[in-house]
Amino acid sequence: MKGFLASFLFLGILLGCLGPGINTGNTNTDPSSDANASGKYLLSSGTGSLHSFKINTNGTLSFKSKFDNLSNRGKVTIHPSGQFVYMASLTNAFDISFFTASPSEGTLSQNSDVVLNSCSDKGLLAIAGSGKYLIAKCGVKNFKSFSINHTTGEVNASEASSGNTTGNISNWTTSHNGTFLHILTSSQAIETFGINPDNGSLLLIESFGVPPTQAIQMMTLLDGFLYFTENAKAFYTYSISSSGNLTILDDPAQQLGEVPTDFNVTSDTRFVYTLQSAGGILGYSLTSGKNPQPLNGGNSFPNNLATGSSIVSDPGKKFVFVADESSQKIFTYSVNSTTGDLSNEVSIDEPSATIAMKLSIF
Repeated sequence: MKGFLASFLFLGILLGCLGPGINTGNTNTDPSSDANASGKYLLSSGTGSLHSFKINTNGTLSFKSKFDNLSNRGKVTIHPSGQFVYMASLTNAFDISFFTASPSEGTLSQNSDVVLNSCSDKGLLAIAGSGKYLIAKCGVKNFKSFSINHTTGEVNASEASSGNTTGNISNWTTSHNGTFLHILTSSQAIETFGINPDNGSLLLIESFGVPPTQAIQMMTLLDGFLYFTENAKAFYTYSISSSGNLTILDDPAQQLGEVPTDFNVTSDTRFVYTLQSAGGILGYSLTSGKNPQPLNGGNSFPNNLATGSSIVSDPGKKFVFVADESSQKIFTYSVNSTTGDLSNEVSIDEPSATIAMKLSIF
């Protein structure tokens, strides 16, 4: 009973921290790399490399800085201030590459690696608590929170709190300005944890069952989820309440023609674009962030891609960027604000060879 009361009290405090000013409607409250970005700069990360580009007003890219031969690799996580970049380690279990970004120039400077000796597995990172905490995957079922210095971006190596999931952690995302962490697990559930912004402590809010197929993509869509299942090629949308609870919106799920290699939703939730294994780009219109309907007659938009590996859209909803690993190029497409169609393809070469290319915007 004491444990229940303590958890209940913590949840009340946690929800109180949200305050009446939090908008839980169509406002982007996710501090992940693509969600809270200003949209001025693009990052391309890969095996041992990180490159930055300026996004010009016409959507073309200008190279700004590069780092190669990094000991770490993995998807980057960007602080909501846009000033700090963290790169998860997949080769060294204890180090996270840490960079300071110039919001005015888009250049990066490398700092000393973040060393988290209490972690043995950091393939996933997230920023939570309005930018106050770094969440790191520290084991197959374990994750921990670490405080972030808002001035320097440095991470305190002493954990603030630790949490455990029922199944193995496969993917995660945050919502409501990092107040909630939603973890997709091997036990076919999305386990949601509340994160106290005052001390980084963690509380399980709910375990929400998902269809019995392995999800390969998941991202926050404003106050909802999108993810594709590996076998069913299905597109699901979940709403996220102000208390972190999930409700499925598309039931049954929408079926897509092919399992995509990556996908992205525009910040106004009107369009979703998927990358196909053969290099195609398919588009769908959305109604209230769900019910995807094919664009361009269900055909791929014209492109010169060979093996697109990553796709993002800028927060201004004007451009879509695609990384093509075979040609070592980044392609830009203009978005028709009315129809969602993509056109006016232009490209820029990567400054050096990049493997497993992933794009992020800040």
